[in-house]
Amino acid sequence: MDIDKFKKVCKHAVQYFGETSRKQLAQEECAELIQALSKDLRGKKHNVEEEIADVLIMIEQLFNIYDMEKMNNNLNMKIDRLDKLME
Repeated sequence: MDIDKFKKVCKHAVQYFGETSRKQLAQEECAELIQALSKDLRGKKHNVEEEIADVLIMIEQLFNIYDMEKMNNNLNMKIDRLDKLME
């Protein structure tokens, strides 16, 4: 995957479609991932990998909408907490 293209296209999508549209689509994509995971856990045919890709694309778009500093602070705190849980 070309990470520069990924970031560029996601940033442009926010500008092109608008923040509200991207937030709504992020909700839909997360719901589809939940459904796919549920099917997988029940042993049914699923498309988890596709839905993960969709959610990652939407997450990158959300990075362009919300406060990156706040997200980084939260990421660091939560990664530290996860790391401590595994000690």
